[in-house]
Amino acid sequence: MKTVLIKYKDSKGIVRLLRADSCSGVSYGGGPYYCCFYLKGKKIAEILEGKLLPGYIEVYKKLFGRPWREELKNFESIQLFEYDDIDNSRVNPAAENETAYRINHDPDMYVIRRKNSCTLHVLNNEPITRRGDYKTALKKLFPGKPISIFRMVQVEEKL
Repeated sequence: MKTVLIKYKDSKGIVRLLRADSCSGVSYGGGPYYCCFYLKGKKIAEILEGKLLPGYIEVYKKLFGRPWREELKNFESIQLFEYDDIDNSRVNPAAENETAYRINHDPDMYVIRRKNSCTLHVLNNEPITRRGDYKTALKKLFPGKPISIFRMVQVEEKL
């Protein structure tokens, strides 16, 4: 993976620079939040989030969200499964006219379908919205990938 540069202040207030290709985060006992940086799978630094210089928290967040974006890119096809278990999920459409679809059964990726747009939500990444009827919007969200939609069907059974 491509490395990014992170600037931070060390304990003496000196500005330092590090290269990282992945990261994670940890909070010890509910205390301050630390950003953990890795290079080629080896942990190279653990920095208090407040010590990152302005603008580098956004770099950290993009680096943190990279694995989910990569996973989405690697899907050969997109299968959208209608999801209605709103009470037990992070997927929570705000309005009645919205429909939530999980992407390839992944709990961390979903699409919200609205009347004139679709919004892609991927864990630790900013939502992406594309306009148009839902078919056009989905094709814009996933260019060049075959898309299948699976809807839940309610069947009435009389006894």
